[in-house]
Amino acid sequence: MSKVDHTQSLWNERLGPFLQDNPYCSVERIGGALAIVRPWNDSSLVIRLPAIATEQEELIRALNAVHLPPRFTAICHRATTQIEFIYFPLKTSDSELHRKFQFVFRGRAYQCSFAPSSSQLLSIARNFRPARPSSETEFRNLPPFRDFQRTPSLPKGLQQFFSDRVPTSFFVEPIGVFDEEQMVDFALHMNFYVRYFDRDGPTIVVHDVPLDVTQGNSGNSKHDRNIYISGGFPSVISARETNPALLRILRAAENEDSPRVKYLYYYQVTEYCSFYFIDKDVRDDIRKILTRPDIVEAKDTDVGRLIDIISNLKATDKDKLQRVIETRCDPHVVWKELAIKSDYFSSTVDFDGGFSTPPLIPKGCTEESFCAIWLPKLSDVLYKIRNALVSNIINKRNLFSSCLDVQRPSSTQRVQDAHYAHQ
Repeated sequence: MSKVDHTQSLWNERLGPFLQDNPYCSVERIGGALAIVRPWNDSSLVIRLPAIATEQEELIRALNAVHLPPRFTAICHRATTQIEFIYFPLKTSDSELHRKFQFVFRGRAYQCSFAPSSSQLLSIARNFRPARPSSETEFRNLPPFRDFQRTPSLPKGLQQFFSDRVPTSFFVEPIGVFDEEQMVDFALHMNFYVRYFDRDGPTIVVHDVPLDVTQGNSGNSKHDRNIYISGGFPSVISARETNPALLRILRAAENEDSPRVKYLYYYQVTEYCSFYFIDKDVRDDIRKILTRPDIVEAKDTDVGRLIDIISNLKATDKDKLQRVIETRCDPHVVWKELAIKSDYFSSTVDFDGGFSTPPLIPKGCTEESFCAIWLPKLSDVLYKIRNALVSNIINKRNLFSSCLDVQRPSSTQRVQDAHYAHQ
């Protein structure tokens, strides 16, 4: 194998399309070798530029064909208008490896599937190198893809680990001309619906700007929960555009490790909805008045009618919460969760600080009987737990605020563990 000229200027010329499409990247000499720095605008990794001619050509073809979106652990294939989210080497028996579905969003159908990773991704992963010991973006998930390709040189334990696995990515197409903000919106909606139908389904990580990482999931066990809300994962998902504020709250809840804070995030979703909730009958009454052709000559009686309608909206937060749950939640879906832990939910639950909640369901409760009694009991319990948690957090802050000003914990080095070490 012959070595070729790999000067910096030559590489800039050969990687012209890639550097033009990824302006945050540059070719620099690091420790005597040339590398692409800040791929994905991420300073935690570099892409080494090989000295062997055949390896050079392969990497050049791969890079010139893709865009590296900074807010995603993904590569965009320009020729196929396809985005490839970098996932993990899955076992050949893993059901996710065969998952395909159509995601309909804003009137457009997207084909989504888990499939073997592209040759472009494998080439990039093979030449990836860490620029520092740890990475908030997990080095864009590249370490296991790199190690998979050098399995023969790995310890026997890792050789066995990779023996029945396939480098796997999640593909979405067609995306057309890549727009980062639109893709962020798309990903938030996708994550919402995937987790609705599959409680432990993998979601798209959206990195913040600057690249402060979105942390992983809370690590909840798959046991004792309904993973699929409707018996299985659907082949077609028809998405309805959802308030971005709610999607961001749900994202924060997914990424939160503390059960107490996680509960408050989820409660905030219902609280947000209840704040803007107006009964359908009230909406219809207001619409009838405002859409009258003679509204510009409204009489005192019309104004009085509007005042009466608005005055009826002065319900308490607790009442609004109950109305939102009653009109927007399905008691049969709620029952599926309660039935798994019926012994727990049919007993009094004691919390720290002396707070307790009565049984949510009676002993021997059935789905039919629960649907008849679920409100206002459910909304009452949710409301009381929320108040207890908020009160407890406030009390703790007041108790320890002076101590925190004097005694701060010492920082510890964050050690980066490879993804596959936890599998």
